[in-house]
Parts: sequence; C-alpha cells; structure tokens
Amino acid sequence: MRKTKAAKPGKKPEAPPAQAIQPEETQLPRPSPAGPSKPEKSAEKGGGGKTAFIVVLAAFSLFFTYYYFVLPQSAFIPDGRVDAEGFKNAFGSADRVYIVMDVRGVADPVISNNILQCGVDFAGSSGMGGKNATFFSLSDNDGCVAPDGVHPLNDCASRLKDGITIYVKGGPGGADYFNNGMVVTVGANYATWTCGIRRV
Repeated sequence: MRKTKAAKPGKKPEAPPAQAIQPEETQLPRPSPAGPSKPEKSAEKGGGGKTAFIVVLAAFSLFFTYYYFVLPQSAFIPDGRVDAEGFKNAFGSADRVYIVMDVRGVADPVISNNILQCGVDFAGSSGMGGKNATFFSLSDNDGCVAPDGVHPLNDCASRLKDGITIYVKGGPGGADYFNNGMVVTVGANYATWTCGIRRV
C-alpha cells in the first residue's frame, strides 16, 4: 500500500493543468468553461459616502473608456445560445459559412499565429466540403482583410448575416455555440488540426 503525502495545513493542493483545446478526434471544440465566479462582497463597510461615490464614478469611467475605445468591437453578433447538436444542425443546413480570424489586440505573436492557424484548419476540415466558405482576417493594422481586398469592419460584419459564422479569437480554448455560428477561443498551446468540423 502506497503512502500518500498529507497536504500541509493552510496550503491548497495543486490542481492538474486543464487541457486548453479538445482532442482532435472529437467532432467539435468543447464548450468554454463557466465564466469566472463573482467576487465576494467585502464584509467591511466603507467610511465616507463621498469617497465611495468618487471611487465608483472613477471605476465606471475606466470601464466605459475600456469598453468603447480599447476593447475591439466584435464583427460577429451571436444569436441564441445552443448546444453542439443545435449548432451542427444549423451548420448542416447553411449554404454560406464565414470563417473570421480576429487577431486585434493580441500582443503575443504565438497566439496570433494560432488564431490564424485555427481558421486555416477549419477551412481544410472535412465538414467544410460542399460549403461556400469565405474568410476574413481582422487586425489592428489592416482592418478587415477579405478575399476581395481590405474593407471597413462594418462592411465585413454586414456580410455575416446571411450565413453561419465560425469566429476565432484569442482566449483560454474552447467553443460556444449559437444559432448563427460559434465562437472559438485559441491560446498559446494550440495543436495544429485541433480546430475543425469533421464528417461523421
């Protein structure tokens, strides 16, 4: 019988690292893990009402500035969350498929390359056979690059309304499914050909 080391009091045991991207043999990327839990409210009450008001106002101003001026606008607007099976049905009946690779705001060149590689892998996957596929690349320098040239973001976004969109961006790895497409996040540990829709 093997002896197991008891955890030191006050020290949490280390959790095994989570797999960022699902294995290649599965049909679709796995759903994203649940979002971060809400921070616990502090039990202590603030001292002055004026100070608290100023802090809240400053925080709101920073959030507003970040949301409208720093955070890149999404070209894809999701419509109704579904499960993987619901997305497969929508994808199967779609004539047009748009693959959007969004590298805006991604400082790490490894992640940027992985986002582009994921889009290429989707394009080359067996499930794309017979689909009318169009590719967009969104970057800070070039804007929206489509097969027919460079366009304003709004022009590219308006095209996505008549088909299914596969929207790839930086993130922890995984996918969220919607009636009109899916959002796939890719990090630094992407393995080639992990992204894809495969025929059963």
